[in-house]
Amino acid sequence: MDRSHSSRLKCLLVLIFVLSLLTIATHPAAAAIITVDDGGDQNHTAIQDAITAASAGDTIRVYPGTYNENVEVNKQLNITSTDGAAVTNVTAVSSSDSVFFVTADDVTINGFNVSGATSVYNSGIFLSSSSNNTLTNNTASSNYRGIYLDISSNNTLTGNTASSNYRGIYLDISSNNTLTGNTASNNTDDGIYIYSSNNNTLTGNTVSDNSDEGIYLSTSSNNTLTGNMVSDNTDNGIYIYSSIFLPSSSNDNTLTSNTVSNNTDNGIYLSGSSNNTLISNTMSNNTYNFGVVGDNMLEMLNDINTSNTVDSKPIYYVVNNSDITIDSSTNAGVVYCINCQNISIEDLTLSNNVNGIFLYNSTDSNITNNTVSSNYECISLDSSSNNTLTSNTMSNSSDDGIDLDYSSNNMLTSNTMLNNSDDGIDLGFSSNNNTLTSNTVSNNSDDGIDLDSSSNNTLTNNTASDNSDNGIYLKDSSNNNTLTSNTALDNGDYGIYLSDSNNNFIYNNLFNNSDNINVDGTNTGNVWNTTKTSGTSIAGGSYLGGNYWLTPTGTGFSQVNDTDVDGDAICDETYSIASGHVDYLPLIAPDTTTPASSGESSSGSRASVGQSNTPSNVASTDSAIKKVLAGDNVEYDLSGGEGPVLGISFDANSYEGNVVTNVQVLKQMPDDVEDDPSDGQPYQVVSLTVGSEGTISNENADNILIRFKVSREWINENNIDPSTIRMTRYHEDAWNDLPTNQVGEDDEFLHFTAQTTGFSVFKIIGDELVEVSEPVEEPESEPVEEETPEAPAEEDTGLPGFTAGIGIAVLGLAGFMYRRTKQ
Repeated sequence: MDRSHSSRLKCLLVLIFVLSLLTIATHPAAAAIITVDDGGDQNHTAIQDAITAASAGDTIRVYPGTYNENVEVNKQLNITSTDGAAVTNVTAVSSSDSVFFVTADDVTINGFNVSGATSVYNSGIFLSSSSNNTLTNNTASSNYRGIYLDISSNNTLTGNTASSNYRGIYLDISSNNTLTGNTASNNTDDGIYIYSSNNNTLTGNTVSDNSDEGIYLSTSSNNTLTGNMVSDNTDNGIYIYSSIFLPSSSNDNTLTSNTVSNNTDNGIYLSGSSNNTLISNTMSNNTYNFGVVGDNMLEMLNDINTSNTVDSKPIYYVVNNSDITIDSSTNAGVVYCINCQNISIEDLTLSNNVNGIFLYNSTDSNITNNTVSSNYECISLDSSSNNTLTSNTMSNSSDDGIDLDYSSNNMLTSNTMLNNSDDGIDLGFSSNNNTLTSNTVSNNSDDGIDLDSSSNNTLTNNTASDNSDNGIYLKDSSNNNTLTSNTALDNGDYGIYLSDSNNNFIYNNLFNNSDNINVDGTNTGNVWNTTKTSGTSIAGGSYLGGNYWLTPTGTGFSQVNDTDVDGDAICDETYSIASGHVDYLPLIAPDTTTPASSGESSSGSRASVGQSNTPSNVASTDSAIKKVLAGDNVEYDLSGGEGPVLGISFDANSYEGNVVTNVQVLKQMPDDVEDDPSDGQPYQVVSLTVGSEGTISNENADNILIRFKVSREWINENNIDPSTIRMTRYHEDAWNDLPTNQVGEDDEFLHFTAQTTGFSVFKIIGDELVEVSEPVEEPESEPVEEETPEAPAEEDTGLPGFTAGIGIAVLGLAGFMYRRTKQ
């Protein structure tokens, strides 16, 4: 019994011992804390030694000091400095390896200053195929990359500083990472570069003074950027430089409440990226605050509302809309219209963006009276047709003033392009069937008007002057264009340059350049004159023919070969321009000694100033173009212009094709027009042309009416009788009053029509009111009977009643004095 009990007790004790051993074996050991001090006062003097000794889950505390080593982290560890990055330095002993190279997951690196990994592709902290790591309060400087994540996801970077590296923070095929409150500055390339990485969140980071982009997303989608400060970054020469740059299929990103300022190139720039959302971002003082470019519709479809601002003005990024007006009341800072119809953009001042106005796949819109300056390109149309650009001023762009790509059937009228760094007007990539009329293109650093692979365009009455290269350049199969009545003056290379362009019709143009023309490549079928046709030429003669060839030194063909036996202002010799290029009817100036014919002043020059009027005498210009068909009632609407002329209408009796009307308000009477100061009080002097002289007159049109307005202020200030207001025309060396009727009025103006038989110089005049005094009736008085003594005949004064009048006056005076005495 006792022996049996003892045996059982021994078995129980053995069982308890075994269970105890199993329990100890299966319970994890508590995480250890391992210390490192380069002075030898702790467990280890090197971080790598501590890692080797550590187990997964341990904490390594590193005391202040300088540790010269390349650290490989292949275990789940918490590596933390005790006193922060300012006094805890880890410097790569080998510059060809990263300072911290992490391949494990769930690693924390906190509070180190890492430097010295300067070889290409090495980093201060390198996460390689590593996830769920935490990098906090580290400083990475003087490395090729400050912090680099390669195929690493779900990591958190907070409060780190990456400065003076080649690239600051770089995410490469790394997704679902969170970057908060980091600083990336003074790096040679980008501050933060996110490549082929999705679903990352960047919040409250400061990115400044980097030599390339601030934040650069490439082929990266569904990222969220919120409240980041991005400033003072410069360009790096890649495409178009920017501070937030989304190229090559970076889609569905959201940018909210970022502040982007003082960057050398762009503020926020999207290229080839779609479905991005921008909300409440502020862009200011960047060279170009905002821009979007794309090669197709999908790449232009972004959600960008007016809460985004450029230099405190809202961005208008209009997508799939129609029938709206964006004018000065909106205070728009930049306008993009994507797949829109019938948009009016008018009276805006737009500057410092990639494009001031950009239309993509948009039609039937009007861009009027805008001032667009200091953009990369001022106004751009891409894949857009049937739009009208009128009276806009574009200057000081870094590229073109107006740029049309793949855009046809647009009308550009009375625009001014000055001091742009490339072309004034550029028609490229099959921009066909456009009409350019009365535009001024001057002082641009490349060509005035450049047609590149663009055909069937019409250029009329444009002036291209003082451009660094060519006045007009047709190249790369720009065929079947018509150039007439243009002026190319004082351009640096050539007045006109043809390169591999065929079948163009070039006549009645004025060229006055040191070198007027160059023909390069294969150019066939170009025609340099029309048939001799009655009409005022650009040289002032009575016939249209070829072109007017001048040079500033007086050596132009039209100046040297000026023999004109028949007096038709066409050279008697043909001008062989180049092989296969002949102007058979080159123009010369008309003989000013011959008597003036109808339509000319006695000086032999045109009475109708129009295109030949000196620019210094033109206060404003308004133009419009209409196709004139026989039997049509043609109406030109000029009511949107600055001058007094509201419109011109007539019933056409013949086909004239596209005809441009041009209204110039003149500062004073032209030198070749004699004024008549006795002919009423002048309101304004205007020059009106409809086509060339004689295109529209009473010989081929009926009911030619000019609608005009006169301000009430002028009427009141000059005491004008409204019934005398009329229009008078200078024709055949005399002023002739036109039948004029008042047809309406508003709060500011009286409206009139005047009937004319043709077009030249006109005055609007009126006469002062004449006050007519009513005769004053004298009161009747009772006759006073007085006896008049007979006077001797010789004393008769010849003034009957004179004495009686004196008597009455004396009596009246006595009565008056008596009443004064009584008072």
